[in-house]
This record gives sequence, C-alpha cells and structure tokens, in this order.
Amino acid sequence: MFTSIAYLFINFADKYYVQRYCGIEEFAVYNKALQFALILPVIFNSFQNIWLPLMMKEKDLTVLRRKTNRIAKVVTLAFFALSLLIVFGVWLSLQWNIIPKEYYEMVYVLPLACIGQIFASLQLLFQYYMVYFEKTYINFVVSVVSSIASVILNYFAVQHFSYFGVITVMIFINIIITLFYYFRSHFYINN
Repeated sequence: MFTSIAYLFINFADKYYVQRYCGIEEFAVYNKALQFALILPVIFNSFQNIWLPLMMKEKDLTVLRRKTNRIAKVVTLAFFALSLLIVFGVWLSLQWNIIPKEYYEMVYVLPLACIGQIFASLQLLFQYYMVYFEKTYINFVVSVVSSIASVILNYFAVQHFSYFGVITVMIFINIIITLFYYFRSHFYINN
C-alpha cells in the first residue's frame, strides 16, 4: 500500500508541474499523449495476471530467468511495434481531423511517452522477483527514492524544457528502476 502511495507522487507530480509551469494548453497535449501511451501498460497488466501465478509456481530459477528474459525481449519488441502503430494512428487521426489540430504537438511527445511506458512495463516484470524472493521492502524503498527523485527532477526539468523535460525524467526514472530490478533479480537468482 505504501508503495502505491509513493508511486502516486510519480504519476501526479509531472502533471502538476506541467499544468503549473507550462499552462493548460500544453498540459492538455501532454496528458492526451500519456493517455494514448497508457495502452501499453494496460496490455501488460493483463499479461501479468497470467504470468505472475506461473512465475510463483516455478521452482527452477534457471528456467525462471530464461523465461523472464525471453518475455522481456518479446514484450520490448512487441511494444515498440505497438508504439509505432499508436503514433501512426494518432498522426492519422490528426490528419483526418478526428483529433483536433490543437493536439498536433502530441505527435512529438507521444513516442517518448511510449518509451517510458515500455520501461514501466519491463520494470513490473522484474519487480515481481522481489515478491518471489520475499524482499518486498525493496519495492517500498525503490518507490520512495524514485518518487522523491521524480518530484525534484520534474521541478527543474519542466522549467527548462517544458513537458519534454518531464517526459524525459519519466523515461530516465523508469530505465533506472528497470535496470535496478533486473540486476537485483539476477543477484537473488545467482545467490
């Protein structure tokens, strides 16, 4: 529960800063791009509902690592392809006036939002190893540290780079967390 509360800061701090420092028009573009990018984690969460019980049943750690790494590769490639389809679909929708032209800048931020969501999905894949090894306190520590870092970095990034700075912070934080869980899970598997 506390982990979820800490992640709320990550999810709302960026929006707060964009709305406060960039204005309502840029906030609308940023928020709409995030909404389209959220297609990826929704799909991944559906997959996680199937994968997590299978993961918890697996006792052979070598097999588990091999399966997880294979899933990570497939998810990454599939989500990059899906991201291209999402961006292309949004671009077509803008061209055909399905989405108002005021949101055209979304085409520039949407690919970055999709990259951030790909890493957020991979983060979840490796984060469940902490549950598997009964090290859930690590999830709490990571969520608190990443939330604090996100709030601070977003504050400075939005003032210098608008919502492009905020989306870059999201990508950076998600990559760092994904790498942390990847290497930490391998540490527990090897020991």
